[in-house]
Amino acid sequence: MITFILTISVSFSIFRFLIQITHEDSFNLPRKWKYIGSVVAGISFAGIPYITIVSMLNFDAYNPTFFEEVLPFIIVMIANIIMMLVPNLFGNQIMLNNIQSYTSLFNNNPAAVFSVDLQGNILDTNLVATEITGYSKEELKGKHIRIFFSDADKSSVLKYLQNVLQGNVSNIETQILGKEGRYRDVRITAVRTHINNKLIGVFGVLEDITDRKKAELQVQYMAYHDELTNLPNRRRIRMLMKEFTVKHRFFLSCFLILTDLNELMTHLGILLAISS
Repeated sequence: MITFILTISVSFSIFRFLIQITHEDSFNLPRKWKYIGSVVAGISFAGIPYITIVSMLNFDAYNPTFFEEVLPFIIVMIANIIMMLVPNLFGNQIMLNNIQSYTSLFNNNPAAVFSVDLQGNILDTNLVATEITGYSKEELKGKHIRIFFSDADKSSVLKYLQNVLQGNVSNIETQILGKEGRYRDVRITAVRTHINNKLIGVFGVLEDITDRKKAELQVQYMAYHDELTNLPNRRRIRMLMKEFTVKHRFFLSCFLILTDLNELMTHLGILLAISS
C-alpha cells in the first residue's frame, strides 16, 4: 500500500515539475533550480521500481535491520518531498516575475494609466496620470472617472466604458478637466481586467494629444487664411458658400434664378443694341 501511494505521489510531482519547466515563463528562471529538480526527479523515478521490488520480495533470510528495510522508502519519500517543493519555488518565482513585469509596465508607461473597478471608481494610477490630471495618487483613489469630463462628454464616456466591459475594445478621443481647471485633449484606450476568469474592472490608458490637436488646428487655419492679413482666403470663402448653400436650399434656388435672369437680361440688352 505504501509503495502504491508513493508511486502515485512521485508520478504527480514529476508531471507537475515537467509542466512547469516546459512553460515559457520558466525560461528566465535560474538553471540551478531546473538542475536540482531534474536530479531529484531522476532519483524519485528510479526509486519506484526499487521500492516495488523491495515490497514484493522477502529478505528475511538476510536478517535486514528495520532501517535497512525502510531506507529505500525514506529515500523516495525525501526525493518526493523535494519534488513537491521545487515546483512551488518555481511557481512563486514565476508569480514574482509577473508581478514585477506588471508593476514596471504600469508605473513606467509613458502614457497615463488608470485602474478602474466595475462602477467606474479609480483603484490605482501611475505617475503620468497625476501629472496630466494635477491630482495626487491619494486624491485620485476612490474618485469616479466622471469628475474629469464635462456634462456634454459624460454620457459618451460612460457609454464607452460599458462597451469595454462588454468586450468591445476600441478607443475614444475626448477632453478631460484637470485639477487646475484646464481641459486637455486625450485619446483613451481601455481593456477589461480579469482575475481567475472573473471580470474585476478596466485598465484605461490615456494619451495626451493636446499638442497634436493644436498643431492640426494650426494647419487647418493656415490652409484657409491668408498668411499676411489672417483673413479668410478664397478656399475658405468657397467652403463657407458651399456649406451655406447646402444648409439653405432656398437661397441656392434664388441664387440660380437670379443668375439665370442676369444672363437673360444681358442677352436681351445685346439683342436690343443690335436691333437699334
